[in-house]
Amino acid sequence: MSERGKIIILLGASGAGKTTIIDKLKENDKIYVPTYYTTREKRKGEIDGKTYNYVSNDKFAELMKNMETSYECHGYMYGLPNEIRKEYFDGKKVVLGLSRKKIPEIKEKFKRVQVIYLNVNICNIEKRLILRGRECEDEIKKRIEKAKELEKWAFDANDVDCIIDNNNDLEETITNLLDVI
Repeated sequence: MSERGKIIILLGASGAGKTTIIDKLKENDKIYVPTYYTTREKRKGEIDGKTYNYVSNDKFAELMKNMETSYECHGYMYGLPNEIRKEYFDGKKVVLGLSRKKIPEIKEKFKRVQVIYLNVNICNIEKRLILRGRECEDEIKKRIEKAKELEKWAFDANDVDCIIDNNNDLEETITNLLDVI
């Protein structure tokens, strides 16, 4: 079977804008954005089956056989549905927000993979995390430390194909991203 599509892995720290950008990309009919499974609680404004498929730990374990991959992040499980294969082989660009630890696994399964890092300076990440109001002060500090670690990795890693600045205008970031993919 010919691999006509492309997997785009969008990386960035908490507060880098991954979810906002991915939500905007859902409007593009040439791009497929899967709805992940997760064990975390639904947040205000999120819709089950659209934002995520919210499931219990037991249900998640049961569904794992139908997932392309799964991973843990901030104490919750996330699973990528295997429908991405159909979309990929049908020629779509499949955009994934994944842990960087999953890059080798995805690259082993799919030939056409592009890894993009959303670069946001640490001051902006901290402001965004405070403004969204979901994390306590200790959690924000942990996420800032993880952001520093991820940024260092992204600039040193051979796995990252492109770095896109997302410190300012969201529309400009999306335009730059669409140009790259």
